Amino acid sequence: MALIYGILMVFFLLTCLLMILVILLQPGKSDVAALGGAAGNFMGGGGAATFLTKLTTGLAVTYMVLVIALGKLASGALTTVAEPESAADTTISLPATSDDATTDGGATDAGSGDSAGE
Repeated sequence: MALIYGILMVFFLLTCLLMILVILLQPGKSDVAALGGAAGNFMGGGGAATFLTKLTTGLAVTYMVLVIALGKLASGALTTVAEPESAADTTISLPATSDDATTDGGATDAGSGDSAGE
């Protein structure tokens, strides 16, 4: 399970870095008009802007799928660690209480010591 989580985390980090790079490479709306001529046909008939848009969409879908997969793996790993192994191991022992405080009318030990000294 840890190996799968590690591999998915590496793909997740690479997807994040590639998506940042591709988004920064995309021209702004005002720059699209300036790409006329040969620069518009850089990556084929559709142009560089179309290729980068499709690549961004693919990376975004990959990002979402990896986030869901890593979340499912992480939540499964956390719940199995947090569950106790058996009910017998979780018993809580409380300290013994003395009934002396309730039998002498609710007086505490300090109060009974003061009255005995007078």
